[in-house]
Amino acid sequence: MIEAYFTTSQRNAVERFIEKYKDELVSYTMNDIGNGDGRILLRAVLDAGSTEKLVDRLENTLSWAKEFRVIILPVEATIPRHDPFSSKERKVLGLPMGSNRLSREEIYQDVIVNSRISWTFLLFVFLSAIIGSVGLLRGNIAVIIGAMVIAPFLGPLTGVGLATVMGEFPLAKSSGLAAIVGIVLVITLAMIIGMYSDVDLSIMPEIALRADVRLEDVLIALAAGCAGALAITLAMPSAFVGVTVAAALLPPMLSFGLLLGGGYYTEAAGALLLVVANIVCIVTASLAVFMIQGVRPRRWKDAAEARGTVLRAAIILSSMLLIVSLAILLYDIYIT
Repeated sequence: MIEAYFTTSQRNAVERFIEKYKDELVSYTMNDIGNGDGRILLRAVLDAGSTEKLVDRLENTLSWAKEFRVIILPVEATIPRHDPFSSKERKVLGLPMGSNRLSREEIYQDVIVNSRISWTFLLFVFLSAIIGSVGLLRGNIAVIIGAMVIAPFLGPLTGVGLATVMGEFPLAKSSGLAAIVGIVLVITLAMIIGMYSDVDLSIMPEIALRADVRLEDVLIALAAGCAGALAITLAMPSAFVGVTVAAALLPPMLSFGLLLGGGYYTEAAGALLLVVANIVCIVTASLAVFMIQGVRPRRWKDAAEARGTVLRAAIILSSMLLIVSLAILLYDIYIT
């Protein structure tokens, strides 16, 4: 559902908008609000697949005026039940095919909220590092999974992919900084714990497993990145999918820190390769999913600039992935 606030001078333009797109509005009301100050409120219920298009059209309708605001609200259900048009019905009626993903603005808001450095973010990073390190040292899988649940890395890493697609430098800066700070904090805490713990790979299989890096691990990271981006665009519970991203990233980071602190430098190199490969794969996969889902800037000029950014990012990420894959192969040859 959207709520659009505007003035009397814009009423005729909004009425023309409603007349043009009324077949795509589930329902709508338009009422005068305020105390005679000429403010008007439009409430409209939309199909999820039509939200982005209609919000863009409404913004174009109102963009010439300063005093307007459009708010997008989630709708859990309606009574009577609304059955959206099927693909065949949309084709017959000449309506846009649409999709099940959230609108551009909803995706952006969800990502940016979880891609900033805050005390809450740092606290969850700290707790996940402590819990995960203890779980790895004890070989307790349940404890490791618990650390994955609270690790807040889904937002920052998928935020980098979204920022690239949207051409949003502020989002790229905040997401990248949050990811770097989180990763450095996790590795530092694990290294400190490893220095004061008796790290022994012969009796700690969970740590040894992360030091034994293989090309198959790259597939896990790619799948995790796809799952994370899909969770955001389709409004799935990110807490559950975030575990997938954390599963690919958190244990290798902790293992790298523990091995480094414990003096296992050769094995630590393998864990570091896995960390780098996972980061590159998660960002690459999220970038690809956002592109496939049709997430792009609203304005044509911004979209053209974003395409250039995406192309450069794709070249850089592909090159990095190729280099890391080659390094993994060489590392496997070296240790065998």
